Amino acid sequence: MLLTYALYPFFKYKTLYIVFFLTLLFELIENSSFGINAWKPLFPEYNGDSYLNIVGDLISNLIGIYIAYYLIHNTTSFTRSLYLILLFLLLEFIPTYTSNLSILITLTNHIQYLINHIT
Repeated sequence: MLLTYALYPFFKYKTLYIVFFLTLLFELIENSSFGINAWKPLFPEYNGDSYLNIVGDLISNLIGIYIAYYLIHNTTSFTRSLYLILLFLLLEFIPTYTSNLSILITLTNHIQYLINHIT
């Protein structure tokens, strides 16, 4: 959804295809041997996503693109910003509360891992 907002001013309606392609590319890389090995240091039990999970990720991304398009065309910039902040908080706190994982926790862990193994 955030990528849709970032790219929309430059690509307008082509953004749907670009963002979906980037999501598909990410899923292919994440579930390749390269991607699985990249996650192994932080999640040793990770063996890639199931096909159902990949399809779910792609559908979730399409829903996010739709929401972004709707907000771009039907709300003011202040309302859009408020929705984005609320959605980000929701998508951070629910996974953190239920599984102790979130985007920020995962990014922080990756950065710490890289710092510890580069120096």
